[in-house]
Amino acid sequence: MPLRLRDAVFAVGLALLATPPPAAAEDAPLTLFRDSTSDWRPFAPHDGRPGLMWEMIGAIMDEAAIGWRAEETSPARGRAALADGDLDGEPASPNWFPPEEAARYVWTDYFVKIEERLIGAPGTDFSDFAGPASLADKQVFTVVNYGYQGVDQWGGRIDVASERVMVQRIQRSAPSSVAICNIVACLYWAGALDQEIAVGPVYDSGAVALRLHKRHAALIPTLDAAIATLRERGAFGAATARYIRPAGGS
Repeated sequence: MPLRLRDAVFAVGLALLATPPPAAAEDAPLTLFRDSTSDWRPFAPHDGRPGLMWEMIGAIMDEAAIGWRAEETSPARGRAALADGDLDGEPASPNWFPPEEAARYVWTDYFVKIEERLIGAPGTDFSDFAGPASLADKQVFTVVNYGYQGVDQWGGRIDVASERVMVQRIQRSAPSSVAICNIVACLYWAGALDQEIAVGPVYDSGAVALRLHKRHAALIPTLDAAIATLRERGAFGAATARYIRPAGGS
């Protein structure tokens, strides 16, 4: 082999040895589905803010030192891409899916606690609440298309379009009416609309975590450790407080 060609081949060989191997799947940025049609305040992006859900996810990923981005698309396309493996995951609750669907994914610990509480007009007395049957004489405001346990035991159900409308309606409703509302969303709207509401006991609760394809199972311990650290610091509670403004300036 001529000297010059031999040296060139040797140099190429050294360069290949010095080139790092391709990144493993766990090192690649995660692409998470975000519903482009959602305006679920304060959880979804709005008014130039990332939204509470996505602010929390960003904090988790920063703490875990994992790259990520949100892929914003319609629910139909997003869920199809998740099923096909073209997206890596999304924030969700196992309770939102049939058991066989939830089992197709790996799940982190929860980072958003979902509390559905009774709310009412200012001064509403909730002391007699002891479960769904105690609402037998009540008209209950609910968000349309949402499912609620014990609905068949209520005096009646009044569907409204959103938590915003719920706060507006319940604030001037009769004492015989209550509402069941995600408490963070209702406190957000009470502050934004400057309308006082009475907050009662928890009616139902759940939690939101990240569901990821099983190819990312190795990331779960790291993500869970990041969630635990942020919870201990009070970071999630502090983030929630930044999205809620007390009604009436109090």
